[in-house]
Amino acid sequence: MRGKKMDDDHQLMVRVREGDLDALGHLFESFHQRLYGFCRRLVGNPAAAEDVVQEVFCRVLKYRHTFRDEGDVTVWLYRLTRNACIDHLRKSSRTQALSLEPDEDGSGLPELRSDRPLPLDDLESAESLALLGQAMERLPIANRELLELARFQGLRYEQISNLLGCTVGAVKVRVHRAVKQLREVYLGLAEGVTP
Repeated sequence: MRGKKMDDDHQLMVRVREGDLDALGHLFESFHQRLYGFCRRLVGNPAAAEDVVQEVFCRVLKYRHTFRDEGDVTVWLYRLTRNACIDHLRKSSRTQALSLEPDEDGSGLPELRSDRPLPLDDLESAESLALLGQAMERLPIANRELLELARFQGLRYEQISNLLGCTVGAVKVRVHRAVKQLREVYLGLAEGVTP
């Protein structure tokens, strides 16, 4: 059963498919921040992430005829975004670092820079977040992508399975393995062992 937001987004995409450019603007407003956060963590550069999101919406316009009425607009948009990120990473041909700054809407990891001293608990928390960011950077891009989709973007396993073209069971296994690998890398960094 679709929620109201999903129905609204679906109707926007149907209108875009039919050539309604005003609907494209509304779809952009609805998805821009989420897609930007996803891109930013995958490509590691805020400016590049913004460029990738702009490219995604160019692709939405270009490939709008491929969207099907029974399709999940969220999965379709993340598929376009994922492909645009892969294209960007191939072009840049270097591994990008995971950003530790928050998204403009305040979601994601908090900013670690500050002019004032942190209380001990906050300092330990900031160090943990920095280690987590370093651990994420060391994961293969496929595992980083899975964790981003499942944990930061909040996509359901069913949506991820549609996006990646595999079963829900395979997604669950892959996410479990990615979390396990993240934990191992994180603990290695915390203990001063470079994995």
